[in-house]
Amino acid sequence: MEYSLGEKGIDMGVEMAILMGISGAMKIAQAKKQGKAIAETGRIQAEQKKVQTLAKAGRQKASFLASGVTLEGTPLAALDSTYTTGQQDINQITSNANRRSRNVMNQAMSDIVGQAAMMAAMGGFGGGSPAMTMGTPPTASAMEIANQGGTFNLRNLWEVQ
Repeated sequence: MEYSLGEKGIDMGVEMAILMGISGAMKIAQAKKQGKAIAETGRIQAEQKKVQTLAKAGRQKASFLASGVTLEGTPLAALDSTYTTGQQDINQITSNANRRSRNVMNQAMSDIVGQAAMMAAMGGFGGGSPAMTMGTPPTASAMEIANQGGTFNLRNLWEVQ
C-alpha cells in the first residue's frame, strides 16, 4: 500500500490539529474557571467553619464561666478539643476543594489527550489508512508505544522515546 502527502491530506491534518488546539484551549480555560470557582467555594466554606468553631468555643467558654467553673482541666480540654476539631474540619474542607479543583483540570487534560489519541488513531492528523486520509501512516500504534516504553506527546503525536 502506498501513501502520499496529497494536498487534501495535509490540509485536513492541519485543520484538525488547529481545531483540536482551539478545542483544547477552550477546555483548559473552562477548567481553570471551574477550578477557581471550586477553590473559592472551599475558601468560603472554610471561613464559615472557622466562624462556627470560634462561636462554639465562645459559647462553651461563656457557659463554663457562667457556671463558676474555672478554665482548667476538663473545661480547658473541652475547649481545646473544639478548636482542634474545628481546625481539622477546616483542613479537610480546604483539602477537598483543592482536590476537586485539581481533578477538574486533570479531567480536561485527559479529555484533550484522549481526543488527540483518537484523532491520531483514526488518521485525522494526516496519518492513518488511505481510506480515511491521504496522509502518511502513523509511525507506531498505541500498543507498540506501550510495549516499547514510549510516551504520548501532543506536539509529535505518537513518538517512541
